[in-house]
Amino acid sequence: MTPERMVELRCSDCRASHWELDCDYRGAILAGGVELSYPERDYFCPHCKRTGPGYAVLRKSPPEFFLQPHPLYPMSQNDFAYWVKILRRNFPDHPMLPDVYKTWRPSEGAGLRRIIPAWLRRLLAR
Repeated sequence: MTPERMVELRCSDCRASHWELDCDYRGAILAGGVELSYPERDYFCPHCKRTGPGYAVLRKSPPEFFLQPHPLYPMSQNDFAYWVKILRRNFPDHPMLPDVYKTWRPSEGAGLRRIIPAWLRRLLAR
C-alpha cells in the first residue's frame, strides 16, 4: 500500500469536483484482489449523489505530504502550507490537523544532515 494522499476528483455525470483521501496503490493484489486505477474505483459524488466509477483525477497531493517531516522526502514550507490549506478546507476533522507546525511540519531536507555521514558530506562539498 502506498501512503494516503488527497485526490481531487471530477464526477463524470455532473462535472463537479470534490476531494477524497485515497492511496495510489491500495494493496488489493496482496489480498487476492485486483488493483483498480482511480477511474475504475467507486466514489460517491456529494453534489449529484452518484456512486460508481468514472471519476477523473484533477490533482493529487504529493505522496510525501502526510509523511512529513521526513528527511528522505523533503517538502518546502510553501508546498506544505498549500496542501495544509486544502486539507483544512476539505477535511476539517482530519486527525493530523491539530499537529500542524508542531510535530507535523515540512522537513525541507534539513534532516538529511543527520543521516549522511560527515565524511560523505565533506566529500560531496568538494
